[in-house]
Amino acid sequence: MPDTTGNSAILKAFLSADGIRYGESNSYSWLTLIPLFGRRRAPFEYVLLARAVESGDVTIEEVGGGTVPALRLTNRGARPVLIVDGEHLVGVKQNRIVNTTILVPEKTTLDIPVSCVEQGRWSRPVAAARPTSPALFLRTRAMKAEAVTASVRSSGAFRADQGAIWEGVEAMLANLRADSPTAAMDAVYERRADDIAGYLKNLRCQAGQTGIVAAVGGQTLCADVFDRPETLAGLWDRLIPSYAVEAMARPRDAGTVTSADGEAFVRGVLSASVTEHPAIGRGMDLRITNTGLVGAALAVEDTILHLALFRTDERTREPQGVRFASVDERRGRFAGR
Repeated sequence: MPDTTGNSAILKAFLSADGIRYGESNSYSWLTLIPLFGRRRAPFEYVLLARAVESGDVTIEEVGGGTVPALRLTNRGARPVLIVDGEHLVGVKQNRIVNTTILVPEKTTLDIPVSCVEQGRWSRPVAAARPTSPALFLRTRAMKAEAVTASVRSSGAFRADQGAIWEGVEAMLANLRADSPTAAMDAVYERRADDIAGYLKNLRCQAGQTGIVAAVGGQTLCADVFDRPETLAGLWDRLIPSYAVEAMARPRDAGTVTSADGEAFVRGVLSASVTEHPAIGRGMDLRITNTGLVGAALAVEDTILHLALFRTDERTREPQGVRFASVDERRGRFAGR
């Protein structure tokens, strides 16, 4: 197993008492957010993926004739580009989500690891991929993180469990009654756009905020923490909907979640097993596991650019009546690729 020193110390410093402050929780319709305010900013500048695509500095295309678990990204810009775990890339032959956080160097072409979130389409590209839709659902991101962590530790490959991701998308489509002829994740966000607008109106990013702990009901479920406020602000309108749909799909008795609960959740990293692996692009990928906890962090130049944590000790039964495609059916849909 890879070495567990060096960048692990950077992660612990990032989460230390003088590295992060926790604010007061804010709740709306079963979803609670606890703001985090970090103090350790990377000593270099980067651009978020959406802005780089909008400016024309970045294009994302199929690899050759197309392969489900990879897309080719070209960064022609003068600054590195940050792609965040779970980002949703709409277009090309099918919609995908990114398997891990990546910092793409300037003037570089990389093949990035992705997973399908639109299993019923494999056709001529609609357009070059663009990150316009909200991120992968919170719980499905958690399952993906578990699979990718196991894959990275065993083989160095950032591969997810594609079947589990399809099941997560299908279950959410069924739970929120979002019809999609291609089983596209994006249909959930389109179907519940008005409800999502309510979450975004009532749960606002605070000045200086660099991270979030998200809870549904009284259970903390995840955290996304960045090195600077601009990154969180630029991703806010795509991260919050991915948390909100979980609250819509699984409403429960509202519990009390405090900033102390959020801090306890994040500090689970300090006693976790942390392994270091070469990242795709710049930096080191840190894989984190503890009892009931899985996560990953991207460390670049003595700074954590993104930490993503997920609770794994709470499994919710899916509603009756949801039918998942069989293995043979899935193979049939992707035959010849």
